Amino acid sequence: MQRICCLMVNGGALDEEMRTTLFLEGFRMFHEKRTKARVKTSGMEGMVTQCGNYGSLGVFAGPIFHAEIEHGSRRIRAEFIIDSDVLAAVGPEEIEELSAMGMWQERGQAADVNGGPTFH
Repeated sequence: MQRICCLMVNGGALDEEMRTTLFLEGFRMFHEKRTKARVKTSGMEGMVTQCGNYGSLGVFAGPIFHAEIEHGSRRIRAEFIIDSDVLAAVGPEEIEELSAMGMWQERGQAADVNGGPTFH
């Protein structure tokens, strides 16, 4: 099931850890009504912003986020949507718990075999 959809990626591909980080930060930003957040992991550092705009790609719809991150010597820019159904169905406490356990689990289904959100 789709959870995050990249509308544009420039400067290099996003690996699974990067997509998961962007998903979790976008989720937190949405629920905390923040428009800007700094992200930092062992492999990347940058900024995620959200201006309140919504977008869709087919049946996939939700808020649009922008990310500018540095990964090694690369500067990557991405624009992505987080599925509104996920934002409505999963609360902040639940997402933090799943994030801390290092997994994503759809209610009533097994966790994804990769241990993270499913991406398109």
